[in-house]
Amino acid sequence: MKKPKQVEKIDWLSSVLDEQQKCAIPIGPRFQADVAEWNGPPQRKYPHKTLISSKWLGTVIWSNKDTTTQETERDVIGQGRPHRCDCYNPGSVLCVKRHISEKTTNLQKDLGPAFQIWKFDKMGEVAAKLWKQSEQQAFARIMQKKPKSSEGNNSIKLALERFPSKSLKTIVGYYFNVYLPRQISVKIKSGCTSVNTDDEEEKMNLCSKGSHKRGRVDGVGPTSKILKAGYLTGRR
Repeated sequence: MKKPKQVEKIDWLSSVLDEQQKCAIPIGPRFQADVAEWNGPPQRKYPHKTLISSKWLGTVIWSNKDTTTQETERDVIGQGRPHRCDCYNPGSVLCVKRHISEKTTNLQKDLGPAFQIWKFDKMGEVAAKLWKQSEQQAFARIMQKKPKSSEGNNSIKLALERFPSKSLKTIVGYYFNVYLPRQISVKIKSGCTSVNTDDEEEKMNLCSKGSHKRGRVDGVGPTSKILKAGYLTGRR
């Protein structure tokens, strides 16, 4: 009698944390798909704008046709924020927080209930409210540990063991919304000209131009620049 084959357990988390295999994802106009407009005959079985075809489109949560707010200034879109603002210390932490708060408030007014439905109220630094200061410090120490094996970074797994009361969703959300932006901010303030978010713990000391004390200063140096890469790093 043959023994039943054991089903190999798939560790979905390891595929996210594996830093060994990465591939370049090209971006830009040359790598965009050009989908031609459909000019063929309509489908007889599922004609357009019927109850059968529209059910696959989902439910409208927010529509800009129903908004009563002021129209967006179209000439400003795409230009980004001006280099200077009326803040007391432009480019400081307080300056950035102020602009984020203003844009968040405006977005909440425009979207209405959709702001909460789409979880915008749980993005950014607001995710830190669910963590005590001692927990944030413990999380930072875990993230700064070097992996002991060659299987990739297992920091998230260690964080799950350290904080059993927190779910994977909460830990991953804190990592991307709070911890990672804070680390990138420290790098930029230290004079780093290129930030690699995929390998950010190991390269903290490699690209820093100055001491860690300088990285805590609110102001951003006038010569700090962020190099734009033509490729993204990802996995398949």
